[in-house]
Amino acid sequence: RTPMNGVIGMTQLLLGTELDDEQREYANTIRMSGDALLAIISDILDFSKIEAGKLDLGNEDFDLRQVVEDVAEMFAERAHRKGLELVCLVYRDVPTALRGDPDRLRQILTNLVSNAIKFTDSGEVIMRVKLVEQAPEHVHVRFEVQDTGIGIAESARSRLFQSFTQVDSSPTRRHGGTGLGLVITKRLSEIMGGEVGIESTLGAGSTFWATAKLVRQAEAATAPTRADLAGLRMLIVDDNETNRSILRQQLVTWGASSVSAEDGPRALQILYGTKRNGERIDLVILDYNMPGMDGLEVARVLQGDPQLATIPVVMLGSVTGQSSEITRAYGLAAYLTKPVRQGRLFEVLTTVIGRSRPSQPTRPSQQVVRARRGRVLVAEDNVVNQKVASGMLLKLGYEVDIVADGQRALEAVSKTSYAAILMDCQMPRMDGFEATLKLRRWEANTNHRIRVIAMTANAMRGDRERCLAVGMDDYLSKPLKMEDLEAALMLAGPQPPEIPADAEPGDVRVHQLLHVAQLEIIRSLQEDGQPDLIAELATIYAEQATNCLDELSTALATGDATTIARVAHGLKGVSANLGARRVVTLCGGIEERAQAGVLEGLDMLFAHLGDEVAKAQRAIAAYQRDPKAFAT
Repeated sequence: RTPMNGVIGMTQLLLGTELDDEQREYANTIRMSGDALLAIISDILDFSKIEAGKLDLGNEDFDLRQVVEDVAEMFAERAHRKGLELVCLVYRDVPTALRGDPDRLRQILTNLVSNAIKFTDSGEVIMRVKLVEQAPEHVHVRFEVQDTGIGIAESARSRLFQSFTQVDSSPTRRHGGTGLGLVITKRLSEIMGGEVGIESTLGAGSTFWATAKLVRQAEAATAPTRADLAGLRMLIVDDNETNRSILRQQLVTWGASSVSAEDGPRALQILYGTKRNGERIDLVILDYNMPGMDGLEVARVLQGDPQLATIPVVMLGSVTGQSSEITRAYGLAAYLTKPVRQGRLFEVLTTVIGRSRPSQPTRPSQQVVRARRGRVLVAEDNVVNQKVASGMLLKLGYEVDIVADGQRALEAVSKTSYAAILMDCQMPRMDGFEATLKLRRWEANTNHRIRVIAMTANAMRGDRERCLAVGMDDYLSKPLKMEDLEAALMLAGPQPPEIPADAEPGDVRVHQLLHVAQLEIIRSLQEDGQPDLIAELATIYAEQATNCLDELSTALATGDATTIARVAHGLKGVSANLGARRVVTLCGGIEERAQAGVLEGLDMLFAHLGDEVAKAQRAIAAYQRDPKAFAT
């Protein structure tokens, strides 16, 4: 994997330079070939670990819907390039607050969806998540991926889950790969207490499925109930019956009713008919890509007709990068790229009809963000890796220093202030683990903590836990990807200053501590004539936080890692409900270390935690005094 870091990383940087069309085509070919080779390497590594019995599953809280929607989003562009409809449905009765290994679940889904898209040239790929059975402490979930592809002959199905075997093994086969994806999927499912299977008709498509037994979260953090769409009537316009069905189900869940149209002319017929009959349509959900009269033509008709122009239109499409232009040109209320996350769709619908505010504050421009970024130290002994990391950091707007071992990293930190350190784990003289341990001991005597992000060519379960155990904050597996590096560095930066008791609501320091959108959701639930809901919740939070801090203090004194993890998890949940973002981050770090059985350094994190809880309470009080000052 280390040489691949050079190939893929340098190609990413090359594509960011000025190239003519021929050069860009060559560079893109290198990038795609590198990605394909990396996938083969990863499959072989995973297979060897499984065969050797060295694959350990993670055990962490996760949101099942988010995992599934992440995979759908990852394959959206690939499906669009082939003209395929990619649809995602998590059934209403499936619990989503679960505990297990989300990375391995994501790997199972990735293998199934990748194969479905690879072997499907027209039609659709549908991801479904169903509940098989449930108990108070666990659930049995079935993941299905259905396609309208080439199908698989019955004689070939017995070979599907054999190592290094291709469904199409002819010399002229069109699709590459290692033949390990389904084998790995089968083994992972079995390790999770499940099984795999296939239903297929040659020439008509296939449904691959895998099951897994997952644990319910002991204390699932529940956000305040969202406002619903009760009483609203919407028109769904989409030529794909699967899409219409899923949208209908989602609207029913939110309390809205709907009528459907399979094309533009039928949609207009329904709209004019409701006007004549004195009925109403509150909102139109309109697909962009339809045969005959497409979504843009329908939107143009609505925009030009005074009877219909007042009905808000939310368009769903596969076109990216032009949503703002399309929205303005056709008078749309919103444009969303498919597949649309359920939470995002709900947020947009409620915003459009004026029932609630959007939950995400406006993001500053990239130029503003980068102007605030600082200096990063790269500790890496490999020259190629140094060039890749420094090149990406410079592209992201950071200044960069480079050292070749852990000892020099410690020397650099003693002389220069850094926003973060990218720390290679394996280096001569002093490796990244030892350097981080020494750094954390040194920091214990200061009031500063540098964010340390591990870089390693290893991709085995346990590597991340080992990094966190010595005090590293995050973990990146080589080859580095620009978007992963940027995400890992987003938390790097100076600690926010102390929040005074009389802080002004608009104070930027308050925004650093609070996820204001969460408080806006709570405020939207306030009923006239009732006590201030935020004040009530803030009082409860103060009491719960005090109890948690007392319990953590006792558990730290006795070295009770189980209690530390449990209490930190609980405090993380209640803090998330009130938008106390830095408390959530600190609790997450304490919980992860306690789960790994590593108590060293927790006393320092605990000291910071008490301070951050107090700051969060003052910031919430500032919001409570004048919520309008926080409007984004």
